[in-house]
Amino acid sequence: MDLLSAALDLQSESITCYFNGPRPVTVNQPSNIASWYHPAPYGIYATLDGHLAISFSSFDKLAAVLDVPELASFSTEEAFARRDQIAPLVAIALKKRRSAEWLKALADAEIWHAPVNDYEAVKEDPQVQHNGSIVTIPGATGTPITLVRHPVRYNGESPPIRLPPQPLGAQTEEILRESGYSSKEISRLISERVVVCHRSVEGSECSSKEK
Repeated sequence: MDLLSAALDLQSESITCYFNGPRPVTVNQPSNIASWYHPAPYGIYATLDGHLAISFSSFDKLAAVLDVPELASFSTEEAFARRDQIAPLVAIALKKRRSAEWLKALADAEIWHAPVNDYEAVKEDPQVQHNGSIVTIPGATGTPITLVRHPVRYNGESPPIRLPPQPLGAQTEEILRESGYSSKEISRLISERVVVCHRSVEGSECSSKEK
């Protein structure tokens, strides 16, 4: 698959809605709403100390949890047409408390929601840890390096990380030898700076000795 096709596939729902339904004036979504084709309250909202994603929910439940009685006056049929009025009410309410407080309140009310994680929180997320999605391995220079594991599993197994990212020129001599260059030719190319050869951690020069 090419990257362009992959990028279009990620937008398949949005593009399908655009070409097969009433054409919107713009595909720029209103503030807080996830996309141009989503009804309220579906979107991302700031809290006192972070952000939360709120999905589709009953306006009666949302009004009670957020203590915004006005939300209960909106019907499900109005969720799209009046989202410019609904989203600001949700946004103002959520700014009044911390994420942890809202997470419990929303869960107790059975309103679909999720915290918006930064990278540190993603690394500590229980599902991410269970999946082994982020791994730390010894780096090429001896310093540990944290990487994202290949997401696809083959026969239930993730491919191992066989080689951490390498310094520039780490395999110069090896590749040139495989290409048929002699040690003398390699030494000349390195000394004339035609190619780069990585120095070791101790700082010694790369060298090619005849064997």
